Amino acid sequence: MSRVRFVMNTLLRSNSIDVKRGLVRNRLPLVPLLIGVLVAAAVPAGCRKKTAANADAVKQSLAALRKQFDELKTKFMALREKVETIPPHLEGFNDARARFYAAEEGRGVTDGKTAWLASRIDAAVSAGNDEELQAISKDIAATYDDIRRLDETYIKLLHQMMSFERTANKEKQAEAEAASASAAPPSPKAKRSKSK
Repeated sequence: MSRVRFVMNTLLRSNSIDVKRGLVRNRLPLVPLLIGVLVAAAVPAGCRKKTAANADAVKQSLAALRKQFDELKTKFMALREKVETIPPHLEGFNDARARFYAAEEGRGVTDGKTAWLASRIDAAVSAGNDEELQAISKDIAATYDDIRRLDETYIKLLHQMMSFERTANKEKQAEAEAASASAAPPSPKAKRSKSK
């Protein structure tokens, strides 16, 4: 039995040496691979600087878009006050009011879109995705077009509402004149001579 142990120990020792040599031989081709991985890990760090610069430009563009959108929002809030003061019985006003609420809905969608663009920018920066930043930049340009169209619609609606205000004021003035005419005492007529 001791001879068997001796042979087994010898085989194991020789196999462990061969195994160790085999591991070293098998690991040598891994060295260039590891160097490649380390270099590839360093490259995105440089790309992230480029992505960060692009992200700053996109964020500035979004900030300018938000400023323009906030001005438009203020205009629409003032127009809403006008719409709510106009009497609904005026001819054509219901259609104009429907157009106003449709434009207001479009403005709300654009408001949501600006918030969505901001979250997309943050996600693209954290992922280091320069292509996504370019797509966001295109979406911001499209949103500028949306705001331009909303502004044009605002101007048309403002003119319509001003026309309805004038009509409503004329009606009020006519009603006030009619009310004052009926409430005023009758004008004195020339004295009649008494005829007997």
